[in-house]
Amino acid sequence: GVDVCTGAGLAFAGDVVCQKIEGNAIIDARRLRAMTLFGGLYTGAFLHFLYPLFPNAVRAAANLVSSAPLRKRLLDQTSFSHAFGCAVVDNVHCALIYLPTFFVGVGLLQGESFDAAVATLRREWSDAYVYCSAFWLPFMSLNFRFVPQSHRVRAMVSANLLWTVVIDYVA
Repeated sequence: GVDVCTGAGLAFAGDVVCQKIEGNAIIDARRLRAMTLFGGLYTGAFLHFLYPLFPNAVRAAANLVSSAPLRKRLLDQTSFSHAFGCAVVDNVHCALIYLPTFFVGVGLLQGESFDAAVATLRREWSDAYVYCSAFWLPFMSLNFRFVPQSHRVRAMVSANLLWTVVIDYVA
């Protein structure tokens, strides 16, 4: 509940800021609803269940590593190597799930056709992924290293206030 409300509220605030930066005299309510709903459902709810799986993915990857010292660091949940591994898993998630869901989902919620939303995804994906990687890899490394699991989504949605302005502006 808290993660969903925090995600929605900060996505709302981020979109208002972005629309004001863009010079919109009147807030586009359809866009604001789409961003708020996406922020609550995806970043607040879906990620609440997804983030705890990332350490499992890092552990599985660690078992494929031939270097014993690196494997040990990846398996140590208190190490920066493990945290960075979780951030890399998140980055792959961003490429394959988050960005397509964002562009298509928000597009549909704003009243675009499916084909138009997919066209936007194809046109904007590479730039958005570069921005996403530059922003989220460092942040999520710190998030997985220093923030307790029960607060990671809230830390992320707090940073997401700034990210919403970036991705909203790119989109």
